[in-house]
Amino acid sequence: MDLPNAAIIVDGNDIVLQNITVFGAQIGVMADNADNLSILDSTLDSCDSGAYIAKSRMSQVQGNTISNCKKYGLDAERCSGLKVYNNSIFGSANTGFLLKESEKCEVQDNVFSTNTFGLALWNSTSNQISKNRADHNYYGILITDWSNNNTIEDNTAEENTRSEIIKGFGIGISLQENSSHNLVIGNTARKNLNGIDIAKGCKFNAVYGNKVFDNSNGIRVDKNRNNLIFANNFERNTASAYDNSSRNIWNTTIGNYYSDYRGNDENGDGIGDKPYSIPKGDHDEADMRPLMEAYGHANLDAAALRGEVEKYARLGPADDEIPSIHMEGRTIAISYHRPSSPPKWPDSKPLDVT
Repeated sequence: MDLPNAAIIVDGNDIVLQNITVFGAQIGVMADNADNLSILDSTLDSCDSGAYIAKSRMSQVQGNTISNCKKYGLDAERCSGLKVYNNSIFGSANTGFLLKESEKCEVQDNVFSTNTFGLALWNSTSNQISKNRADHNYYGILITDWSNNNTIEDNTAEENTRSEIIKGFGIGISLQENSSHNLVIGNTARKNLNGIDIAKGCKFNAVYGNKVFDNSNGIRVDKNRNNLIFANNFERNTASAYDNSSRNIWNTTIGNYYSDYRGNDENGDGIGDKPYSIPKGDHDEADMRPLMEAYGHANLDAAALRGEVEKYARLGPADDEIPSIHMEGRTIAISYHRPSSPPKWPDSKPLDVT
């Protein structure tokens, strides 16, 4: 009696659910400690949560349509090796797909549309997020709460805006709450408020080879440091970049391409003679080697990119990362303030900002 009402409860391993239809359940499919579970080619509609999978290894969710859920389309927690391929998840009042406290999962070729959060990783590590499309969400792809060492590659995040929540607001790809050592590579971010957003204590991330265009802000970085941002193309954004209270690295031997850069290239090496000053925010950050033409040779692999981060991201720690040391009598006291908690997400309805 302490379990939520579920249309299908999975208790066991090596189970296949295929071509099922569930409408209006509290949970469409509920699986706990079920390894090698497959949910295939099914429809989960108008549930509180379409599917809940917990503590599962080597399971797959493939080819499903999950729609109009009050909380989550797919909620996967403490999973390992989960494969989520070719699903369409739309209309979730909270999150299309929440991947929480999970590792080594693959999320590929899915569509996340008209959710509050399209895809959200929460305290999840070493996952591969690739070739997904996120559109018309409040956040398209959100990496948050100490989610580290993930690869976000070759996704498309466009027209993420939910004006019924906050007029005109919408983020394509966002790293938040101390999420570090991630690779954001080869993605397309188009027609969002912020194409790419990095906030609150994130560090040692590589943002490389992305196409960011027609956004209000191409990239926004807020209260973080030691992220490496290079070989990206920022085109036709209202502002190419926005920096606030951050210290990041905007170039290696090459920088980024900005369609609003107005410098010259006297020696013809393809790199502007003057730095590109970040146009919005604190105005003390600059790309020292801005590119004169859009970059089309982004081909570094993950190991090479991590090497570039280690080589270039060597700024000192922020003030709030340095522990305070003081004497209490004859004792040396060392204290450290851990950064803030993750975002508070409502259980069953969109965010209320009234």
